[in-house]
Amino acid sequence: MGQMFKIRFFAKFLLMIVLYLLVLLRKGKSIGQVRVLIFHEVLELDRFKKVISFLGRDWNFITPSQFIAFNEGRATLKGRNLLVTFDDGFISSCHAQNQVLQPKGIKSIFFLATSFIGIDSYDKCNLFIKEQFDVDQYGFEHARFPMSWREANLLSDSENLIASHTATHPRLSDISLTRLKRDIDLASSQLESEMQVFSQKDFAFPFGGISSIDRESFEFCSLRFERIYSGFRGNNTPNCKLIFRDSINLNEPLFYTKVYLSGILDMNRSKIFKILGCKEVAS
Repeated sequence: MGQMFKIRFFAKFLLMIVLYLLVLLRKGKSIGQVRVLIFHEVLELDRFKKVISFLGRDWNFITPSQFIAFNEGRATLKGRNLLVTFDDGFISSCHAQNQVLQPKGIKSIFFLATSFIGIDSYDKCNLFIKEQFDVDQYGFEHARFPMSWREANLLSDSENLIASHTATHPRLSDISLTRLKRDIDLASSQLESEMQVFSQKDFAFPFGGISSIDRESFEFCSLRFERIYSGFRGNNTPNCKLIFRDSINLNEPLFYTKVYLSGILDMNRSKIFKILGCKEVAS
């Protein structure tokens, strides 16, 4: 397995070098973009700080309220713009916001798997991550514990936006509509009970890839929320219910982020909208 990992690593590295060179040749074509970043746990704050500083050279960080105004067609955004989002609710994402982003004036959206928030048992936390996030834990670290509800409220007090990522983080395309409704209702109930302020209009699909979102679950969530945040790479446009996001792996070389945000690896928009049975511009 170690040998196969090395082969895949170097194959991707070589591919990304080629793509990076292509990005340099088409420099300027990514001007006028509004892209959304996804982070999860942040195990190394110094590395996270380097990534944010690197991105800040070419991109302008916007607030959740600026992004929502843009999405609703109430404001225009010029240049290259980035919105930061964190999924799941790890305590490390809270530290990243408070220690790295807050001093820079950067605000974020936190999508919380609400039944994960507040777990303070090592075994329960490890079990939730393994079973609900579908991640095997090796060398478990304290940074992978969830934030508390108090910490979530403090994030909200600092003008960050708190929103739903379901309660138990199921793969929605694999469950029934009855269970989907029950899980989203539970998340809404927990947010209403624990949060002083949160968004009832924004929602992020667990996992977020093409295998995690089907037409039925998307249509159901579209009736409950105004913006559905996915894991599809792409630029965002006004009046579109589906939000495209770029997942950032903090362990990858910095130049990978330039490749991702250039749009050269964006998914085919028309194909995605056809699969989900929706229009690019909301009616």
